[in-house]
Amino acid sequence: MPSHGDAVLVSFMDNGRADSLQRIIRNRFLKEEPGKELREDLRQDFRKHFRKHFRKQFKKELRKQLRKKMKEELREELREELREDFRKQLRKELRKGSQGLKKLRL
Repeated sequence: MPSHGDAVLVSFMDNGRADSLQRIIRNRFLKEEPGKELREDLRQDFRKHFRKHFRKQFKKELRKQLRKKMKEELREELREELREDFRKQLRKELRKGSQGLKKLRL
């Protein structure tokens, strides 16, 4: 059985004023501020979109910072390895040099 709202819907559709129908139904039957529900829907959509957008941006920035940190750590590790290798090589050369000096003394 159709309700009064359905009758109003049909009558407004017949008159070609379907665009204002939602506004009239809200004002008469829901007793709410006009457009409040619509604004809330838009606000929810906006929040959803920007949450997604900012989450994406945040993740992107986080990855960027992690990459930068990893590069710095890798560089530091390589520097340490090079320092150690250089020290070992230097010690070898000094040992060779000191042995050469001993031979010269003898």
